[in-house]
Amino acid sequence: LTLSAPTTAPVTVTFATTAGGTATPDAGTPVPGDFVPYSVTVTFQPGDTVKYVTVPVFADIVDEEDEMIAAAL
Repeated sequence: LTLSAPTTAPVTVTFATTAGGTATPDAGTPVPGDFVPYSVTVTFQPGDTVKYVTVPVFADIVDEEDEMIAAAL
């Protein structure tokens, strides 16, 4: 995640995976999806402009094209 400019006060955002990407979220079925639905709150401290978020993904059982995970703030 990237802020366009540093701030002088903390900035808090919530990152969450959403529907709309080409990757399939895991639904707890015997055949796993492509990733674990994920949500996290991130706080940028004054002067911060970059924070990293890691979404847990599963290796494909069947070879597939590249896929995208949709997310919202």
